[in-house]
Amino acid sequence: MENDRPDILSILRNCAVFASLDEARLRELSSAARIETFANRALLVANRTIPDVVRYVARGRVDLTLNTEDGRAASLPVGPGRWATWLGCFHPVAIEHEMWSAPDSLYVAFPAALVRRAVENDPQALKVVIRLIGDTTRLLIGWALASTLFTPEKRVAYALLAIGEGLAKSGAAIRITQEQIGQMGLGTRQRVSRILHGLAERGLVEVRYGSVTVPAPDRLAAFIFGSTVDGHAPPHPGLQVAVKPA
Repeated sequence: MENDRPDILSILRNCAVFASLDEARLRELSSAARIETFANRALLVANRTIPDVVRYVARGRVDLTLNTEDGRAASLPVGPGRWATWLGCFHPVAIEHEMWSAPDSLYVAFPAALVRRAVENDPQALKVVIRLIGDTTRLLIGWALASTLFTPEKRVAYALLAIGEGLAKSGAAIRITQEQIGQMGLGTRQRVSRILHGLAERGLVEVRYGSVTVPAPDRLAAFIFGSTVDGHAPPHPGLQVAVKPA
């Protein structure tokens, strides 16, 4: 529907990557963009191919899917207001994961080569890009390790933090739906439900109908990775969670 059409110029103006671009360059990017809608799940970018666009998620999500050695698939969701992905755009080599659309999703796709040219001489933009690429890489590597090294209980706990990284400020409560959890390749709904209720008994999550709340992400991170003597969660390769002041 026409009312669903994203305001492409507003998307660009509100993105830190394009903060220094003049109006003419913003309009050039806007004119080159295309709107994509998906009613059903579909493969956007195959493993070992080079993405030719970077997608802004206006509705729904993009799933970054990793295939483990034992044949399991695990997906990290890129939700509304985020981009899939700066890594694929600014590091134009074949990716080691797949990108899938979620049902009822709407994206704004920008040509990757044009985006690179637009900011290639802008040091501030490139600093932002490097940070965003680092975030994506950290989550992908962390999820790959979690999928193979963690116990099922810690894998579910890590998944909650991975989903929540883009949804909440450090230390703030995170609310995650069961539908989001279901896309993470964590097993059957019954199995995940048992694990979630086990985490709830530890006081780490609150399970409600259709959703899960993580009231203190720092405590959940400490459960996954262990704690230092002062009770703070240690650094780790998959996620940075700031500990709330006492």
